[in-house]
Amino acid sequence: MLGEEGYLKEKCLNFFSAYADIVFNTDAFVNIPHDVLKAVVSLNTLATTEKYAFESCVRWAKHQLLELGNKDPSDEEVRDKLGDVLYEICFPTMTAKEFARLTAHSNILTTEEKHAVYIYLMISERLRSLKFVSGMCNCLIIKRLTLCDSAGELVCTEIRYAISFKTTVDLQLTGVGLYGGVQESNHDVTLRVYNGNYMLSKTKTMRSDGGKTPIKIRLEEPVNITAKGVHTVAAVTESRFVYEAGIPQRIFSS
Repeated sequence: MLGEEGYLKEKCLNFFSAYADIVFNTDAFVNIPHDVLKAVVSLNTLATTEKYAFESCVRWAKHQLLELGNKDPSDEEVRDKLGDVLYEICFPTMTAKEFARLTAHSNILTTEEKHAVYIYLMISERLRSLKFVSGMCNCLIIKRLTLCDSAGELVCTEIRYAISFKTTVDLQLTGVGLYGGVQESNHDVTLRVYNGNYMLSKTKTMRSDGGKTPIKIRLEEPVNITAKGVHTVAAVTESRFVYEAGIPQRIFSS
């Protein structure tokens, strides 16, 4: 029974991770328990921005306080309701401008906490008072693509999807999380990592089981990511889409 509960928890967290923006926007989100909120926000593959994660947590806290009869809570009361969840939000991974816009007129973070984040953002120095998570997630997520041909004709196409990112510290990128096909299948995927127009890494091959969780693709060689620089991860695959009895099926080229 315990094993089944663990499996169900993992599946739920994987769903949260992949569809964070959608989940945060639901009415049910504001009713989840505090420990579940912390587990969700601490996911290192959460497919959303830190800004949206913070705003969603604030909405959760205000709803919880409203349920207790507090219709107009102060920032301090919101902070108290969030508790240690607040420190799972990666404020140090934001840009200085993003952080300023988000916190300038809010007292949810203390003056000391804001100061520590600013110091980290501007000169990469981690003060003892910086309690927020500052590390990057161990993989990037590129969401599943769905293409349809409304005319019901055979479609052959090259799919390209890319994500650009910056980090606040030097690190090594060792892998990327990719969503596979809707059915168990082999994929002819080329995964490339760029710094500007210069290609740093190229990895081929991928197989998926048709599941809804990201598949961890390990790069052939770790890539050194320099702080503040813009890097891009691009996935390219050739796919064919056919319709049988009105049901689209994806067939990946070998």
